[in-house]
Amino acid sequence: MNGQQQKACFAMAARCGRSFLWTQGGGGNVSTIHGDRLWIKRSGVRLRELDDETGLVPLPLAEVRELFLSGAPDMDARLERLAPEGCGAPSVEAFFHALLGPWTAHAHLVSATALVSTGADPGLPTARLEEALGVPCLWVPYASPGSALAREVHRLLPAEKPSSGVLLLRNHGAVVWGPDPEDVMRLFEALDLACRDLLGLPPGPGALPDVLKATAFEPGGTELSGELWTGDAEAAALCAPWTPDAALHFGHGLEPVDGAPPALGRLFVRDRRLFYACAKPEILANAAEIVSAQLTAHLWTDGGLSFLPPDQTDALLRWGAGKYGTASK
Repeated sequence: MNGQQQKACFAMAARCGRSFLWTQGGGGNVSTIHGDRLWIKRSGVRLRELDDETGLVPLPLAEVRELFLSGAPDMDARLERLAPEGCGAPSVEAFFHALLGPWTAHAHLVSATALVSTGADPGLPTARLEEALGVPCLWVPYASPGSALAREVHRLLPAEKPSSGVLLLRNHGAVVWGPDPEDVMRLFEALDLACRDLLGLPPGPGALPDVLKATAFEPGGTELSGELWTGDAEAAALCAPWTPDAALHFGHGLEPVDGAPPALGRLFVRDRRLFYACAKPEILANAAEIVSAQLTAHLWTDGGLSFLPPDQTDALLRWGAGKYGTASK
């Protein structure tokens, strides 16, 4: 991969990581296929901080695809071994990136995720997006990050992959692929606008909320405040997690489950004020974005947001934050 292609990856990452409404914490990914290599964001790197080649991991494309198609039960663990020594762990989503390309961006876009993660049939908004965008749009049922999600993507993709397209991942964001990075980001911008329109939101940045602000870090509980939290009226929005990142950061939400594996932190309400307890300030910063995204999605869907079921939350917590790159985010 040459310098120009690296810069294109960095530019895609910066745009997909521009705010909590696009991607929260260290989530999301960008990748490009160049020759026989898949270059993908290193696990744990924030999209908006991807600015040098150490943040990209080169993987042998044919071997990634072969491993995925083998159906090996330990393929997620074996994926990291395909990375060159010293490059760090590649994103766990490398399998579905290897099925797409040559340029692919995955953002935890709140507008798109909210639109297709309610109790309503996702078929209608997906069809309307396909009509508006002029490219194939596929709704992907929720599956755990990694090979399980890639299997769903592989099942839905046509035998001859379209040159450009959109994946709408239930409770996990959106993916756009295309022939060059400019096309990918133009399509992603159009997707955001179309999703906001279908949600009935007014256009323009003035209609968008601000991220919750954290007070001085306190391991026992730091207050999160802002327009998205006006009191305990919003507690229903946080009764359970809506995305993998949410599950890993605050487990089962404001309604903890006895015996559940530990999360990176916990949410609680005291005197109608919202708090988050965790061990490190960097976890707090990520949690503030993740909580803000969930509150926004709840607002934009008029309380119709669907959450991850308890068994999926427990599976993510047992899998662990380190596997998803979250511990270092």
